Amino acid sequence: MLASYLKDLLMCLEDGKYKTAKELAERLKISEKTVRTRLKELQFILQKYGTVIESKPRFGFKLIITDIEKYNELERMESEFNEKTKIPNTAEERKNYLLAYLLNHNGFIRLEELCDFLYVSKSTITAVLKQVELVLEQYRIHVERRPNYGIRIIGNEMDIRRCLGELFIKRNLLVGLNEEYKEKELKKLADIISQYVKEFNVNFVETAFENFITNVYIARGRIAHKKNVNLEKSDIHNLNENEWAFVIKLAERLEREYDIKYRDSEEAYIALHLAGRRMVGSGEHDEVNFVIRSEIDQLVIKMLDKVFLDFGLDFRNSFDLRMSLNQHIVPLDIRLRYELPIENTLLIEIKDNYKFAYLVAEIASTVLEDYYKKKLSEDEIGFIALLFALALEKHNAAIDKYNILIVCSSGKGSSRLLKYKYRQEFQDYLDQIYVCDLREVETFDFSKVNYVFTTIAIMHHIPVPIIEVGLFLTEKDMLNVKKVLGRKKTDFLEQYYSENAFFERLEGTTKEEVLMNICNKIIKDKNVPMDFYQLVAAREELGTTDFGNRIAMPHPLKTVTNESYVYVAILNQPIPWGKSDVQVVFMTVIGNQPDLNLPKFYEFTIELIQNKEAIQTLIESRNFETLMSLFQEQSV
Repeated sequence: MLASYLKDLLMCLEDGKYKTAKELAERLKISEKTVRTRLKELQFILQKYGTVIESKPRFGFKLIITDIEKYNELERMESEFNEKTKIPNTAEERKNYLLAYLLNHNGFIRLEELCDFLYVSKSTITAVLKQVELVLEQYRIHVERRPNYGIRIIGNEMDIRRCLGELFIKRNLLVGLNEEYKEKELKKLADIISQYVKEFNVNFVETAFENFITNVYIARGRIAHKKNVNLEKSDIHNLNENEWAFVIKLAERLEREYDIKYRDSEEAYIALHLAGRRMVGSGEHDEVNFVIRSEIDQLVIKMLDKVFLDFGLDFRNSFDLRMSLNQHIVPLDIRLRYELPIENTLLIEIKDNYKFAYLVAEIASTVLEDYYKKKLSEDEIGFIALLFALALEKHNAAIDKYNILIVCSSGKGSSRLLKYKYRQEFQDYLDQIYVCDLREVETFDFSKVNYVFTTIAIMHHIPVPIIEVGLFLTEKDMLNVKKVLGRKKTDFLEQYYSENAFFERLEGTTKEEVLMNICNKIIKDKNVPMDFYQLVAAREELGTTDFGNRIAMPHPLKTVTNESYVYVAILNQPIPWGKSDVQVVFMTVIGNQPDLNLPKFYEFTIELIQNKEAIQTLIESRNFETLMSLFQEQSV
C-alpha cells in the first residue's frame, strides 16, 4: 500500500493540472529534490494501475489515467487498507510499528520519511527510535546512521530472525500490520508442512509445530529479500535420513510455491528448528540413532548432584529421571546454542500446581546456565520442572497410601464385602485394609493403621482418627472417605519443626547478623561443625536464598549432620536480603540419612512460604502453634 507521503503527493496531482516541482515542494513543505525522488517512486507504483505521471518542461508534472478500472482498483484497495489499518498514535504503538518496519525494510530510510509515515515530528520520531534501539539491543541488533542516507538496522541474520520470532510468537507486536495476509500465509504454510509431516512421519508436540511454522514463515520472507543465514548442514546433529528427507522435500516445495531459492544454509536452518523442536520419547517412532553425547549426560549428573546438594533429594540413582533429562536436553542444547525461543503453554499451571518441582528445576538449571553462559527462560525451566514433578510423584506414590481398619457389627461376611468395596473404590489411596468387629477392636494393634472406618459407635479410646460410615457405602460416604484419604498428613512435619527451634523475635539488622545469630543457636543445640556459619555464608555467595513474600530459606553449602531440621526465626523488622526484603527465615539443615518424607517436607514448606496471607498471619502471631496450624490448614 502507498506510504503516507506518497498519498499526499498523489492528492496534489489528482486535479489533473500541471504542478511544478517548486509548487509541490511549497505545498508539501519539502525540498524540490525530495519531490523529484518521490515522483519517481510514485510513478513506479502507479504504472501497475493504468496511470502515469507526465513531465513537461516549464509546465511541471501531471497525472494521466490511461486505465480507469485499474486506477479505481488502486483506490478501492487503499480504502480497504485504511479501514483495517489504524495509524499508531501512542508511544507504544509507534515503537511497535517502527520495529516492524525496520526489521522488514531493506536499505536506509530517512527520518523525514518516517515522520511522514507516522504523522509525527522529528523530535517524536527520535524519541521513539531510542525505545526501538533498546529493544533491538536485546538481540544484538543495532541501528546504523549515515548522513544523507538515513538509518537502517544491522546485525547477524540469525539474531534478526530470532528477534522477529520473539516479537512475532511471544509478544505478537506485529498485530495489525497486514494481519489478514499473515494469517492466510501461515495457514497455507501449515497445510504444506502438515502434508510432509504425515508423509515422513515427523513428530511434533502442538506448540512446537506452531513455532516451527512461524520460523519457516519468517525464513521464507527473509529469503525473498535475499537475506540468508550462515549455517552448515554439518552443524546439525541427531537428524536421521527420514528427517533430512523431510527438510529437503519441504525446501523444494517452498521454492516452487514462492519462486525463491533455498540454499544449503537455509535447509540447515529448517533442520535446526526441526532438531530444536522435535518431540523425543514419543514411543514406537523414536529414532534408533538418537545420540546423547557424553557432555549432555555429564550435565545431567551435575544437575542431580546440585539438587542433592541444595535439597538433600537423592535422584542420582534414578535411571528414569536421568534418561528423561538427557533426552530433553538434547534439543534444549540446540535451542540454547542458537537462541531459539520456545513457548510453554502450561507454564502458569506448572508454577501453580508444581511449586516445589519448579523450584528444584530452577536450582538444577543453574548448572545449564553456567555451562552455556545463558539465562534459561521460565518456559524452559517449566519443561524441566515437569520431569522433576513426575519423579517426585513416583517417589510420593510409594509412601502416601494409607492403612485402614474397618469395624462392622454385622459379622465377617459384611465386613469382607465392605473391605472389597473400599479396595475397589479407593485403591489409589489404600495399602492395607484390616477388618474386625466391635469385640476385636479392644485387642487390635492400632500402630498398623492410619484411620478407623466404622459402621457403629465406638465408645472407648482409639489412638487414631475415627470416621463413621454407612454399611452400604453411599455416595455421601464415598465423598467423606475421599476427603479424609485425600488429605495430606502433617504429623511427619514434627520431625523437622520444633518449638525449641522457633524464635519469635530474633535480633539482627543485616543478613549477615541474622545468619550468624541463627547459626550460633544451631551450633549450641546440635552436633554441627564450628564453621557452620561459614558454610551457610558460602552458599549465599552462590545465589541469594530469598523467595519473595518476606521469606528466606538459607542452608549450608554441604551436608554436615545426620538429621534434618528447620530453625524458624521471625525478625523484628524486614531487612534487605538479596532480591527482596526478608522478615521470616527458615534455616533448613538437611541430614545425610535417607528420608522418604523429604519431598513432602519441601512441598508443604514451599506452599506455605508462597502464601502471602499465611505468612502475614505468622508474622502477626509470632508463635509456633500458628506455624503448625497453618501447615494443617493447607493440608485439607
